[in-house]
Amino acid sequence: MLSVSNVIPKELLPLGGKPLIQHAIEEAIESGVEEVIVVTRPEKSLLNAFLAGDWELAGSALGQKADTDALSRKVNFILVDQPQPRGLGDALLCAQSAIGNEPFGVILPDAIVEADIPALAQLAAAFREQESAYVATQPVGLADTSRFGMLAVDPCDPIGARDTFRVRSIVEKPHPRQAPSRFGVFGRYILTRQIFSFLSEIAIDTVGDVELSNALSGYCGRHSLLAVRFDGRHYDAGDPLGYHQAVLEFTLKNSDIGSSLRDYLLRNIERESDERSITALPDLL
Repeated sequence: MLSVSNVIPKELLPLGGKPLIQHAIEEAIESGVEEVIVVTRPEKSLLNAFLAGDWELAGSALGQKADTDALSRKVNFILVDQPQPRGLGDALLCAQSAIGNEPFGVILPDAIVEADIPALAQLAAAFREQESAYVATQPVGLADTSRFGMLAVDPCDPIGARDTFRVRSIVEKPHPRQAPSRFGVFGRYILTRQIFSFLSEIAIDTVGDVELSNALSGYCGRHSLLAVRFDGRHYDAGDPLGYHQAVLEFTLKNSDIGSSLRDYLLRNIERESDERSITALPDLL
């Protein structure tokens, strides 16, 4: 997605008629969050304009409209600058003073989760039953382990009706043979203030990032870190294939154009099937 995100911040890519960041904010609101801290960078002027409701700049550039005034009436926005793109762990360190000492949730805007109950709300429900840090998890296909932080886990008693695991460590994007389990991390967390001391202590990785997964591996050696298997369908909107899959699924559910798109896809599938059949005929003669 690099060529697109050089012009438009990835958080503003459209999905279902609104930008990815709006999906994240709406999930936070539906999960009971009253204050949303957005970590951004100075060069992301369009993102900052969007969050500020400046449609003279953002709306004309994006060609889409969102009622950020309505969102701001439901939640308090705080914008925090991250001077350099140094990973999720560094983003949290930049937001530390705004977060304070209370437990807090984390939503990655490019990790889209379509669910009846928002993924963050599922973690929050588990937190209310048992205070701990949490990550959202689902099984990952072996071919995809190199795209996720993968969990080393032990089974424990379920919280509510959800499968729950105790996390022993996290391996960031391992080769399938090095994956400690089939369970990955899916862009939703509930963390406690103790995570900041681990973030401050870990070494910067080879590409200059402060990885949250490395800090969590240290954290779970001293504190409780649980993984909840959430209900919902995940789309990796930071990946070209995942983003287009999400666009397709959301558009098919659109009441205005979904049925027309479905008819178009079926016609193309039938045509390609016919063409393959015709191509195969010489081999049968």
